[in-house]
Amino acid sequence: MVTKLLRPNNKVNVNSPMWQLMMKNIYSLDANQVSQDGFILNVLYRDPQSGGKVNYLPVNNMPQVSSVPLIKLLNWDRLNVNGDLQNNGSTTGDGIFDFVNGITIRPETGRVIFTKAQPFGNYIQSVIGSNDPQYVYSDLYSQQKQVAISNNLAQRYTLEGRYKGTQGQGISLGAVNVPQGSVKVSANGVQLTEGIDYTVDYMLGTVTIINEQVKQSGQAINISLENQLTFNTQRKRFLGLNLERRFNENFILGATVVNYSESPLTQKVSYGQEAVNNTMAGINLMYNNQLPFLTRLTDKIPLVNTEAPSNLNFKMEAAYLLPGLNKGINDQSYIDDFEQTTSKITLKEPTAWSLASKPEKNQNDPLFQGAGKNNDITEGYGRGLLSWYNIDPRFWGVGGKAPTGITPQSVSNHASRRVQFSEIYNNRDFVAGEQTYTNTFDISYYPTEKVALQLKSGYGKYISKMGGYHETDYGFQLCELEYRIC
Repeated sequence: MVTKLLRPNNKVNVNSPMWQLMMKNIYSLDANQVSQDGFILNVLYRDPQSGGKVNYLPVNNMPQVSSVPLIKLLNWDRLNVNGDLQNNGSTTGDGIFDFVNGITIRPETGRVIFTKAQPFGNYIQSVIGSNDPQYVYSDLYSQQKQVAISNNLAQRYTLEGRYKGTQGQGISLGAVNVPQGSVKVSANGVQLTEGIDYTVDYMLGTVTIINEQVKQSGQAINISLENQLTFNTQRKRFLGLNLERRFNENFILGATVVNYSESPLTQKVSYGQEAVNNTMAGINLMYNNQLPFLTRLTDKIPLVNTEAPSNLNFKMEAAYLLPGLNKGINDQSYIDDFEQTTSKITLKEPTAWSLASKPEKNQNDPLFQGAGKNNDITEGYGRGLLSWYNIDPRFWGVGGKAPTGITPQSVSNHASRRVQFSEIYNNRDFVAGEQTYTNTFDISYYPTEKVALQLKSGYGKYISKMGGYHETDYGFQLCELEYRIC
């Protein structure tokens, strides 16, 4: 039997038949235990003509659509204040989101649910009777996120409201004003992708995991960020002194001294961002007085007769800059400290491993006969049973109750027990709250046994030794493990 995953872990392909089987009508509120008290949710549409947000679809010549609020049009308002359907099941509601556990919302996980698989795509198209690109957002369901957000409708529909939750899902970085792109997140040693697996609020310094598989896997999540002290806002000081001496009403002499200095929060500053200590000194002079002789001299010009007195107005300013650096940086700056230039390749992620193919150029060997076949399970004949996996933390009682049949004694041997960091790094100091156990990559190999996979009639279960355990009617039983990579 050839089995296939519903959704592959390594790459999302919108052309795959499994793409249409994925749920596309559930949105997360990034909170747990959402309370119905004070919960408000509404669906708004930004009218491209007016630029404002409205709670209806302004479809021309369709009053039956434009007169219905979007929250009711999307089946989120079918009940009255008592939770009853009105007019024999019609959609006459009360204008408030129907808070129905398991139907429109899951309060414990903070997810709101549309009753249609593609509420802003096929459903809106069926309501207005056309595929008008002003209202039908098909790319949201047929394209990946990076392509869908480039559509003009990406900012057209919005879900707005307020709610109360007991716990958020953000992970604090312990820092604010984090540099863009400096946060690196990994799960079990595998680098995650920003925007696909997690999002970062660089201003508040929080990381939110959005990949459901990562959140539910129970794997350790490690977050690193570049030393943001070099990017923090520096303390700045600007001082100035201006002195003027008025000798008489016609002559004024002045001097000005201005100092601008920056004090870095650390001696480690980047090139081009050095803390300066500049001083500028200047002098200014102003002379203004009447000159009668200039008037008499002008009157001697033929055909010229002046009546207004002549004035001399003289102004002069000069300044000199004394550049300098703050003494706290020791006259040095860093081009690159190379702290983030290491590339880590982990062996502990099962999805990074795959079965090797038979060598096609060595078919004279009986073990490699039939090599090179495509889409044929006979190519695997002669392959011994080899499985690689991570042991689910629940087998040790972490994150939930251990499966039936698993006892502390069955997972206490060296082949399946938990491994502490101190066993690998015996001189390492650990701080309070730091993870003390490491994840392991486990391999089981049975060279004389082939992979056994068959359906059990009448039960819908299966017997499999893939993944390192037997699944039977009585629970789980661990296989004997051969190798462990820490």
